[in-house]
Amino acid sequence: LSAFQGSALPDDLNVTNAALEERSQFLAMELLPYTSTLSVLSLIVSFFALFAYVGLAGAFLSSSRFTFRDARVHGTRFFWKSVALIIIALLFIFILVIGFALLAFLLSLMNSTLGGIIALFLGLVFLCIAVWLGVACQFSFFALIRGEHDVFSALRASYRLVRGRWWNVFGTTLLFYLCLTLCLSVLLGLVLALNASGLALLSGGSFVVLTLVQNLFISPFMVLFFCSFYKALVQRKN
Repeated sequence: LSAFQGSALPDDLNVTNAALEERSQFLAMELLPYTSTLSVLSLIVSFFALFAYVGLAGAFLSSSRFTFRDARVHGTRFFWKSVALIIIALLFIFILVIGFALLAFLLSLMNSTLGGIIALFLGLVFLCIAVWLGVACQFSFFALIRGEHDVFSALRASYRLVRGRWWNVFGTTLLFYLCLTLCLSVLLGLVLALNASGLALLSGGSFVVLTLVQNLFISPFMVLFFCSFYKALVQRKN
């Protein structure tokens, strides 16, 4: 390594890097139709999955006896309201991130240690605000479906439900996601091990397997868990 310090790379290394870069660009162009099709299909699947989750939550919250007819009716009735709720949540997160990024940029112009300390402090404040609002409004999806509220009424209903129980809700949610992350880590490690040993369908097959597991098992389980959590909080409040 010391022999190449302060000097240009050998010609064979430059040729190799150029060939690798050209090969990467060629593969990117060749795979562009595949990746574009996969992105469109993922978007379509996400819409159908959201419809199914809305119907599942509505049928679970409306009665003790689950039927696919109830799921279809609730999915049709509350799908677009759920989409509006997701858009509002994403818009709020976008505004929060952009606001913090703008403040961090303005503080970086100070070019001093004080500016870095202020940026770090503001980052922690923004993080605490995001976590607090996320916990307080996490049941708005279920309030929207069960109470037939509009989007903003559902957000207020979730806040009123969590008020006075914030730490309880936060701890239960955190424990659930920690257990879920552990299970996902084991599943991901298993898929990567099978992929490395040649027993899976390369990276595309691994992606398909993980997507199917998420849409068919993990996400419905999450919906049912938080439905049960929401019903327990409502019963406790009443």
